[in-house]
Amino acid sequence: MQDHYLTQQHQHALLNAVHQMLSQLNDRQTDIEHSRTTTAGPCNSATAQSEELYEILSILVGGIETLANDEQRLATEALKMQTAIPTLTEELSKVKLSVEESNAFLEGVKHNRAILNQDLLSLQEKINDLQYISYDGTLVWKIGNFHEKMIDAQSERQTSIYSSPFYSSPNGYKMRARLYLNGDGNARRTHMSLFFVLMRVSQSKLRRKSKKTKTKIIENELDPTEEESKE
Repeated sequence: MQDHYLTQQHQHALLNAVHQMLSQLNDRQTDIEHSRTTTAGPCNSATAQSEELYEILSILVGGIETLANDEQRLATEALKMQTAIPTLTEELSKVKLSVEESNAFLEGVKHNRAILNQDLLSLQEKINDLQYISYDGTLVWKIGNFHEKMIDAQSERQTSIYSSPFYSSPNGYKMRARLYLNGDGNARRTHMSLFFVLMRVSQSKLRRKSKKTKTKIIENELDPTEEESKE
C-alpha cells in the first residue's frame, strides 16, 4: 500500500482531486460573495474559513506538483542508469579480463626471469671454470651452491655434476671429473662417487704416460674445520 501511494498514478489522482476541491471552493466563494449583500454577518466567519482552507489546499497543490516533478526527474535518472548498467557491466568484465591477462603475463615474466637467472649463473660458472684450466694434471674444483646441488642429487633432479676440463700435461690427455654427490652404484646414499672422463682433443698425437694424479675436492660451503679432502 505504501508503494502505491508513491506511484505516479496515485499522485496524479490526488492532484486532480485537489484541483476539483479548489474549483468547488472557488465556486462556493463566488456564491458567498454574491450573497454578502443579504447575509453579511453570518457569512464572514464562513468566508474566512473558506479562504484559510483555500490557502492550505493551494500549498498542498504546490507540494504535490513539486513531488510529481521530482518523481519524473527521478524516473528519468533511473531509466538512464538502467540503460547504462549493461555498458558498465561489459566494461567491468573487460577490465577483469585485462587484469587476469596482466597477472598471467607477469607470472610468465617472473618464471622466465628465474630461468634466465639460473642460466646466467650456470654460464658464469662455466666461464669461471674455463679461466682456470690446468695443464699439469692438477685439478682444483671449487663447487659453488653445494647445498642446492646436494638437494638436487638427493631428489635425483641432477644426480651428477662435471668439473671444468683439465689436461694431464700440455700435450697430454684432456679430461674432467664427474662427481655424484649422493653416490653412485653401491655407494649411493652413503658416499660421494668420483669418476674421471676422458675427452676428445684436436691434437693428432698424444703422449700416453702412466702417472698418478691427485684430486682435491673442496666443499666451500662447509665449515673450514669440517672440510675434508680426498686424494
